[in-house]
Amino acid sequence: MFFHHRAAVFLLTLTPSLVIGQGAETSMSRNTVTVTVHESVRVDANLAVVNLGCRSIAPERAAAYEESVRLSNRILASILDAGVPRESVETVEVRLRRIVQNHRDGSNTVEYHANQQWKVRVKPPHAQLVVDRAVAAGANDIGDVIWTVDNPAVLQDQARRAALERARSVAEDIARRLGRQLGTLLYASNEKPAKEGGSVGGLATGAFRSPTEATDLLLLPRKVSEEATIFAIFALK
Repeated sequence: MFFHHRAAVFLLTLTPSLVIGQGAETSMSRNTVTVTVHESVRVDANLAVVNLGCRSIAPERAAAYEESVRLSNRILASILDAGVPRESVETVEVRLRRIVQNHRDGSNTVEYHANQQWKVRVKPPHAQLVVDRAVAAGANDIGDVIWTVDNPAVLQDQARRAALERARSVAEDIARRLGRQLGTLLYASNEKPAKEGGSVGGLATGAFRSPTEATDLLLLPRKVSEEATIFAIFALK
C-alpha cells in the first residue's frame, strides 16, 4: 500500500500573529490548530472489468443480426467454458443500425451494423484469459480493462483514516514547535474528491481453463487509488 499526502496548516492561538512554517499562521482569536490534509492510498487491484464485444456488418438486416447472434453465442460459450460464472458477465449494449454510405459519384449503399457489448468481472490474473478466449471465439471489439477493487468502501475508509492520522501528526508537530501539547479532536470533515465509480456485481473465483491458441498480448494490472481530504480542528493545551 502506498500513501501520498499534502497538508495545509492554520494555527490559531492566544499569541501574537506569526508564521511558523508549513503554511501555519497564528492569531489571537482561538487556542486551536486547524489542519487540512489530502491523502492518497494505492493498493493492488483485486477485480478486473473486461469490456469486449463483437461487430457485424452485412447488406441485409437479417444477415447482420444473425451473424451477431452467431458470434455472441460463440464468444459467450467460450468465456463460460473457461470457468467464468454466468453472473460475472453483463450485457451492456445490443444494437442494430441502418447505415447509408454516400459515395462521390452520387450513389449510395446501405449497410446494417449489429453490435453487442459485455462487461466481464474476474480476478486480475484471469483478465488475460478472458480476452484471449473472446478474441479466439470471434470478438472484434476489445475496450478498456478497468482495474479496481471489489469493495470500494473499504479503500475509501483506509484513505480517510490515513488522512486523519496525517492531520494529527502535522498538528502534533506544530504543537511541539510552540512548546504546547495537542489536545482533543474538536471537529473533522471529509471532502471526498469527485470520482467515477459503479457497482461491481458478481466476481469469478472458480477454476479457469486456458485457451488452445497462444497469444502475444500481455495485460498488466495497475494500482487502484483512493483519495481523501480531511479538515480537522484540534485543541491546544
